[in-house]
Amino acid sequence: MGEPTEHTDQLDFVQATLAWWEPLVTPPETGKPSNRGELAALRRCKNLEEVLFVPAYHRLFYQVSALGWKDRPTVAAVAGLLAHVKGDSSQSGGDESEAARGDQPTVEAPVPQLAKTVAALLATPTRAGLGPRVSELRFQRLVAIRELKELYPNLLRTIHLAGDRVPVADLIRSVRYWTDRQRRDWVQRYYDTLLQQRPDNRAQGA
Repeated sequence: MGEPTEHTDQLDFVQATLAWWEPLVTPPETGKPSNRGELAALRRCKNLEEVLFVPAYHRLFYQVSALGWKDRPTVAAVAGLLAHVKGDSSQSGGDESEAARGDQPTVEAPVPQLAKTVAALLATPTRAGLGPRVSELRFQRLVAIRELKELYPNLLRTIHLAGDRVPVADLIRSVRYWTDRQRRDWVQRYYDTLLQQRPDNRAQGA
């Protein structure tokens, strides 16, 4: 999970990963082959090692390795996490995406336009007057993690706390480049969002 060398390559692997994810979570048309079995297999995985045995992961790895992304554990983390994401919250100002319709309960409050990144989304409440989706203490523990094996289950719990809908492209980039720079960026975005939503501009303790 080293520092990126070519930022221009990000769009390619994000698009390739989205092209893998969207049909995976979208209910198939009548009479069309279903991916639900592979989706269920990925969702059953308890750790990265189990993801490596799921064929859907290998399809993703084949696609992104052609673009130069050949870190198997990181690709496995992205595959396993995206299997639990039911919709892209960055689309249409928080409305349900095509992938999420029929598979995700209605969100109680719209996601603000500013929540276009995972970190910003975690700082937003699900309803006016409530605290952030992820508390400051839990968030601080998350961004302190450096190792992928520890990051994976914690991000998985975070996705569920966010209602299984996150900005998908940002999640892909963040896991791909989980560096000190990325963690600092998450902290900045989380607290910028948190403070913008508080009239007194004071961060509260977790």
